Amino acid sequence: MLRVADIEHLFGKEVKITCTDGEVVRGRFYGKTTEADDPDEPESIDITGWKYPITCIEMNEIASIEEA
Repeated sequence: MLRVADIEHLFGKEVKITCTDGEVVRGRFYGKTTEADDPDEPESIDITGWKYPITCIEMNEIASIEEA
C-alpha cells in the first residue's frame, strides 16, 4: 500500500490517480493527512480541480499515482 511519504514529491503538482476500483482521478495534489496528523484515521490526500472543489482519497483506495 502507498503511504503519503511515498508521494510527497508530487505535492502541489497535477497528478493522475488510478483507484483500486479502476476509477481515474486527475487534479492538483493539494493536501494530505498522515498517521502523525491523526492516528485514528487512514492516511489520505486531497485533490483539487476534479468533480468537486476538494476531493479526499484514502491511500488504501489508490492503486497508482503519477504526475500528469
